[in-house]
Amino acid sequence: MITKILNKYRANRNYYFPDTQKAVYESTDKLNEIENELQEKWKDHIPPRWYGFALAPCPESWLYIIDEFLDYLLTLDPNFKIHQIKMKFGEIRFYVDYEIADEELAEFVRLQIEKLEWTLFDTKLIY
Repeated sequence: MITKILNKYRANRNYYFPDTQKAVYESTDKLNEIENELQEKWKDHIPPRWYGFALAPCPESWLYIIDEFLDYLLTLDPNFKIHQIKMKFGEIRFYVDYEIADEELAEFVRLQIEKLEWTLFDTKLIY
């Protein structure tokens, strides 16, 4: 599933995303607005004392990729929880809690998250 989403946005590890430098040097109001929209959309999945999203600065396309992946995760576990999804050392880090009874499907989701974290990385975002 994540491959389909990543391909839609032409996302590759350490690939020059068209908006990478803009994200690094000009944390735009639009990025903050999109992050706020994500926070609002997923607020019911963020437990108390967790902050949910801390993504800026990152390429705008990454925000859409994350949102689409969360939509997919919602179909598998409507009660999943977002502890943190943040930028760290130039990559996206996912800290989510989900309960999927089917062990193979749960492992598949874990691998999808791992692939997402590995792919959404760019050395230009290490600061």
